Amino acid sequence: GRSVPADGLENSLRGMLQDPATQPLVIQADKDVPFQRVVTVMDAAKKVGFSRLGVCVRQDAGRAAPKARR
Repeated sequence: GRSVPADGLENSLRGMLQDPATQPLVIQADKDVPFQRVVTVMDAAKKVGFSRLGVCVRQDAGRAAPKARR
């Protein structure tokens, strides 16, 4: 994953989208990221055409657990 500034979010997502029908997007966030930021990313992803979204939340330093799928 990589960090993307808020003002470049939609353009960055557009650049990643190749196949809107089947391409998933997994959003990674650690426990310190406010959930509203995750929702903002999800909204932007939907707006540019992603239809398969997942969220991965880091619980601790070495382990990630899937949190939700839409």
